[in-house]
Amino acid sequence: MKLIKIFIHVFLFSFIFTMEYSNFGFEIFSMPADAQIHSLGGSPKQESMSLNNLYSLNSFHNSGKLSFSYAEYYSGMLQYFQSSYIIKNYKKSSFGISFLHKKIDNIPNTLDAWDNIGEIISENQIDYSNIDYYDDQQISILFIYSFTGRVGNIGLKVKPIYTSILSHNAFGVSLDIGMNRRINDSYDVGISIKNLYSFNQWDTGKIFSVYPHLHISNSLKYKNFLLLNEFSTLVNFKSKSSNFNMKFGIEILVTENFKMRTGYSGDQSFSFGFGFDYNDVSYSYSYSPNFHDIILGHNHQFSILLDLSKIKL
Repeated sequence: MKLIKIFIHVFLFSFIFTMEYSNFGFEIFSMPADAQIHSLGGSPKQESMSLNNLYSLNSFHNSGKLSFSYAEYYSGMLQYFQSSYIIKNYKKSSFGISFLHKKIDNIPNTLDAWDNIGEIISENQIDYSNIDYYDDQQISILFIYSFTGRVGNIGLKVKPIYTSILSHNAFGVSLDIGMNRRINDSYDVGISIKNLYSFNQWDTGKIFSVYPHLHISNSLKYKNFLLLNEFSTLVNFKSKSSNFNMKFGIEILVTENFKMRTGYSGDQSFSFGFGFDYNDVSYSYSYSPNFHDIILGHNHQFSILLDLSKIKL
């Protein structure tokens, strides 16, 4: 409980400093970190190594579990990589780490190719020799500490982040707090505040903070079906817009080692995928036609999960 008090104090202390707040800035944390989560519409599944999307850890996250995930969004325009590892288990707590990398490159940048003077541009006004390429990347190393309390499993995250856009860069950090509680053998509920405190300082001297987001999730298991959902909203009392998002996912156990998945989210539209186990290794694949921005292309993601504790050296 002391760690929770520290997080609350940090959150209240942040109001002493004047920063510009934004709804955006940490896009890397809003993406599904593995194919399981992606195929379930972004709904958090506790039996996953997508530490970025989980609220807390549980008995599934034993020491030595290692995952790798690679995704291509918008037919490869955006590339995403994630690797997670459970470093240590204690009697009632666990500690994990994730490496996240999001990159956009090879997109033409026409900023210097013509002068915007508020009029319709003609082709002879374009200087094609000044067309270069747009580059954007974000890198983060996420740390999560989770422990079992009276109310359930509680997770605390520290997420330092580096961002570069063209010739500018920024360093920042974001803090999350979350909780999962098992009601019975079939039903789990979770709540999380993401970006409880955050700041992002650019090399221009500007400092921004991202508004906190409240997330509530449910997980219901019935026979061979697993039903998941998550509701999230922006915590900004000054804004009239709620920025509400909902996610739903269904996983079907077809055989002992094969699962089918599908889901929907308000920002990614429909998604589909499957997963199977072979020789103590779990493989997952997901696909989204990206109906909201279909002109930009489709999304694909592939993940591998290893349990190094089962590997004999």
